[in-house]
Amino acid sequence: MGDGRNQQTQTRYLQNGAYMRLKNLRIFASAENVWTITSLPQGYDPETAYSAYTGNNSGKAYPLGTTVSLGLNITF
Repeated sequence: MGDGRNQQTQTRYLQNGAYMRLKNLRIFASAENVWTITSLPQGYDPETAYSAYTGNNSGKAYPLGTTVSLGLNITF
């Protein structure tokens, strides 16, 4: 029976293999109905204003909403 020196745990050649990597990063923006130039009075939407095809549309309607979207996608 020996003294057990050959059975001790060995850590001399172990290395820490932990890491973190950022693989993909996507930043995006989108906007709809942001700006309109028209000579019509305030409150008239040029898309719904009087047309020879519709005949009687007054042009007054609820204004189109402005939509702005921002986003960030991260993949590890």
